[in-house]
Amino acid sequence: MSEESKNRIIDPNEWLRLLFMLLYAAVVFYVIKFIVTVILIIQFLSRLITGAPLERLRKFSAQVSAYGYEIFQYVSYNSDDKPFPFSDWPSGLALQEASAGSTTTGSSEQASSSTQQQDEGPQSRDSEGEPTDQ
Repeated sequence: MSEESKNRIIDPNEWLRLLFMLLYAAVVFYVIKFIVTVILIIQFLSRLITGAPLERLRKFSAQVSAYGYEIFQYVSYNSDDKPFPFSDWPSGLALQEASAGSTTTGSSEQASSSTQQQDEGPQSRDSEGEPTDQ
């Protein structure tokens, strides 16, 4: 075993990270699961009764989703930043913008555009991305 491997094995920071990862995985995921279940029931009932989900609860659920994502990034070694409560509570804005930008109409337009490009072959395009006549 190399000296570097030995140093990592005895490094207290590695063991502390393992402790945090286990706590996040064991405790926080179960709490998030419960919260999502409650949100699901309330939003469904709101939709049945009023015809629309509750806006504040929708925003909160985006924050919970962002928090879950941050936890998953940390426990899978994709991030070294510890999630809440060791950092700020996520705003959820990035997830809201991403979900607002991905509408079915936009997706079908993109799909038909790419299919059309494949059928017609490469074309010259102007600054707005529209095909130009050659």
